[in-house]
Amino acid sequence: MTVKRPPGRGLFYSRDSGGEHEMTPGEYVLWAAREARKYGVIFDGTPARIEQLIRSNESHLGDLFFDNRIAGNLLARRGLSSVWIYSPWPPPSVR
Repeated sequence: MTVKRPPGRGLFYSRDSGGEHEMTPGEYVLWAAREARKYGVIFDGTPARIEQLIRSNESHLGDLFFDNRIAGNLLARRGLSSVWIYSPWPPPSVR
């Protein structure tokens, strides 16, 4: 089942294989928020929200999708899988 995201809404996905880059995810989210403002895209990601994801070991919160302590060669990832559920792209015919 795909849950459609409204048009003009951004999302952020990232992965940290070692879980040791405490400051990096928040900096990436700040960059995504700046880009969203620049292009007029709605985006609710904040450094505090990604920290909440990391602390709670969750993979999705609002516009944020994150896989913590997941190696890059693994394609079965909770956060990445959630992107496909909550995002309309690519269209179902392409998946």
